[in-house]
Amino acid sequence: MSGVGCSGSAGPLELSTAELPWTGTTFECTAAGFAPSAFGISVWGLTPVSTPLISLFSQGLAGCSLFATPDATRLLLPVAGVATTSITLPNDLTFANLVLHHQALAFEFGSATPGVVAAVASTNGLAVTIGSF
Repeated sequence: MSGVGCSGSAGPLELSTAELPWTGTTFECTAAGFAPSAFGISVWGLTPVSTPLISLFSQGLAGCSLFATPDATRLLLPVAGVATTSITLPNDLTFANLVLHHQALAFEFGSATPGVVAAVASTNGLAVTIGSF
């Protein structure tokens, strides 16, 4: 794990995995704690960072940070507060021992102004090393 997640309106956001990343497989993680009115962005990066979200988004919540460079991103549509993220890892030994940094961001819509993002929060970061068989 790299960096601590923060809480959105539904409570703490957490990114976890039950598996290890191997070449030639699809590596999956679970992001939990999304508010009912939120969508997410999955962030995959090659470099760790520690950037406060408030410096990137005016709606960034205090204590929330970005822990991965946004080298690859994907839209997440949570169901019951949970979203699955995945990345397909090539079956190529060139990728063995490569470290990937991963995180999910939650964008919450406000009730006072429908359709406008009111808050941006983040999960913890994961740093994983790709293995090979």
